[in-house]
Amino acid sequence: DQIGQLKAGMLADLFIIDGDPAAPYDALLKATPAQVQLVMVGGQPLFGDAGRLPPGFGADRCEMMPVCGHTKFFCIAIGGAGDKLGQKVSEIKAVLEQAMLDVDAATASDGWDFAPLTPMVKCAAP
Repeated sequence: DQIGQLKAGMLADLFIIDGDPAAPYDALLKATPAQVQLVMVGGQPLFGDAGRLPPGFGADRCEMMPVCGHTKFFCIAIGGAGDKLGQKVSEIKAVLEQAMLDVDAATASDGWDFAPLTPMVKCAAP
């Protein structure tokens, strides 16, 4: 009773991307991170253009970050008892970066390096 339609009160898993409406499948296949305007899961906005985040939504769990020359929002810090819930992207990134540096320091003689952290997205060349 809460899925199958796009209307108020319903849960929605959807995304919006830039592209040619006359060729939607081509637009999807060619989409870059910069062209993703909105991603919603269960009716909750998780990622997208800063202007698509509803006013006042998720100030406690959303953050703005640059992605391929565009300001995007990330809303991933959710409450709950599970491991790492409640953390924002910047906090998760800092923990992972430090862990990789720690591993590199502890295994300096093996010739492998895990740092730096790989970027979350790959932007298309200009």
